[in-house]
Amino acid sequence: MIEMYNGDIDVALMAYNAGCGNVNKWLDNAKGKLDIEDIPFNETKWYVKKIRKYYKLYRYIYIDIDK
Repeated sequence: MIEMYNGDIDVALMAYNAGCGNVNKWLDNAKGKLDIEDIPFNETKWYVKKIRKYYKLYRYIYIDIDK
């Protein structure tokens, strides 16, 4: 899905959770740039926020700590 959405991880996460059809409609309505706060499904909005939070924590613990 990351490749399908040109490397946009947030949009790929939205599509994983809500389905590509929904995300494609949201992108059409948003004229190509979709912000997390614009997601009409609360479950998907919180899913993307949660994944981003844990990814940031993962990077801090396992990657960025050595710098």
